[in-house]
Amino acid sequence: MSQELILYISAASDLMAERHLISRAIAEIPADLRWHIVQSPLKEGEVDHFAIQQAFSHFLILGGDIRAPVGYEFAIGKQLGRLPTCLLKTGLNRTAAAVDFQKFVRLERQWQTFADPAALRQTVLEQVGQKLLKSTMQIGLTATEYDQISEWLDKLDENGDEAQDSRRDELGASSVILSESRLDPQGGRLLNDS
Repeated sequence: MSQELILYISAASDLMAERHLISRAIAEIPADLRWHIVQSPLKEGEVDHFAIQQAFSHFLILGGDIRAPVGYEFAIGKQLGRLPTCLLKTGLNRTAAAVDFQKFVRLERQWQTFADPAALRQTVLEQVGQKLLKSTMQIGLTATEYDQISEWLDKLDENGDEAQDSRRDELGASSVILSESRLDPQGGRLLNDS
């Protein structure tokens, strides 16, 4: 499969841990897929309009403050008729700007709340997993992969503690997760450990 599934994460710099958690969690999905994870630029850099337009899943996460370009990414999604899944971190104080943005988004989309990394991981993986199952034909899942994802989703609650892993492996601002059996590096090469 040469198709690349784009996961877009709109989140400000106060949510770095959440951004990295989602990037790592997507690799847990038991299917032979190629993921391109695109995240909101932190300082310099342009918003990837194409990635928002083509995103298989787009998550917007709001923490204590709203910072550029998260609002702009929401507006792009709205303009394209592809509103993101909106996730609201609970248990913290928000700036006036964040409260206003929360109300603005609520006019278009319902917020889903999460209190900790385990809840965020659970929500994101459930939504992406269910969407994969619904898109089986379009993305080319095999019958075995379909069954593996279904079983994995059923057991997802039991594995919630994995989100508490204290490692801080960072995948960077954006990343690509390639499948070895469907590897198509487009001019790149596979590096071995040896």
